[in-house]
Amino acid sequence: MKILIVGLDAADYYWVKEFWDSMPNLRRLAEDGSFGHLESTAFPTTPQAWCSMYTGCTPEEHGISGFRKDGIAPIRVRPFWESLPWTIGLVNLPMVCARKNEKLRGFIVPGFSCPRIWHPSGLHPSGYVIETTNHQPGRARWLLGGSDRLKEGIKEAQIQFLRFNRETERRHVDFTLRLLKQYPVDMLFIGIMLIDRIGHSFAHHRDTMLDTYRTADSLLGRLIKEASPQLTVVFSDHGMDTVDSGRIPETVQANERDKLRKNPKKLQVRGTHTLDGIVCLSGAAIRTSKIEDAELRDIAPTLMYMINGDVPDVMSGKQLDVYSSGYTDVEQKALEESLAALGYI
Repeated sequence: MKILIVGLDAADYYWVKEFWDSMPNLRRLAEDGSFGHLESTAFPTTPQAWCSMYTGCTPEEHGISGFRKDGIAPIRVRPFWESLPWTIGLVNLPMVCARKNEKLRGFIVPGFSCPRIWHPSGLHPSGYVIETTNHQPGRARWLLGGSDRLKEGIKEAQIQFLRFNRETERRHVDFTLRLLKQYPVDMLFIGIMLIDRIGHSFAHHRDTMLDTYRTADSLLGRLIKEASPQLTVVFSDHGMDTVDSGRIPETVQANERDKLRKNPKKLQVRGTHTLDGIVCLSGAAIRTSKIEDAELRDIAPTLMYMINGDVPDVMSGKQLDVYSSGYTDVEQKALEESLAALGYI
């Protein structure tokens, strides 16, 4: 496989650094490549953030501002993969599903907050869960109890909730690896939602979050081992922490207060989105370095330059400084090395 892209939804830069020794797969990628802090969109919600990664644009440019009950509004800018002459696998990506008369070569497993349209159309397996929110056993019994209930610790309903989310993500990866054998692709792009799902309710509980980050890292390791990519990209759309961390943007706090106005105490322990995501690139054309001043919209133009040698004018993001160096013509040599690694020359 040429490229593996893994989106670890809500993987927070500062939590990742705290749990660094418990995440050997991500750490290995970082030590062999480039790793750093990735700033999310100004209002770090899932629709805005993921679509900025897909397009290399700001939310104002791509036109997606939030969730809709009827799915998602048409995006103004094509996702970067639609410009690639490759077979593509897209799995569990928020706001991504197949379209009517889908022409993409490869497969699409829809993510949450979009119509449940698969590609190829007969792909849908029995019992596959896309959105876990509606399938969490016992969730309401303890979440509605607010901060006092949460502070009591891990109760049986909470254990069910944790187990269900972990097993759902493992099944997603199992299914994806089976798909790769049936539909070999040049690029696989998969979203792993576990940290976000657990973090919203357990960001206050360090041991639970440590276990969650370990599990996400283990899933990453399985994907790398089975896919054997020439280039691996790992990123998160935003981070996740509690309000008392001091890192929650006021816009997010105001939005959370509005949603939780019937039970405002729950905001004190509820995990909410930070701007502090992560980004890691590792492969033959990637140098070992610390990534600085990176934004979500920078990933797509960086990939497009490595693959095609240019960046579409519509992308406002910048190329990340991650290419191998040490040559007279650094840019050209890095590009040639990248294209060779991806099988183009």
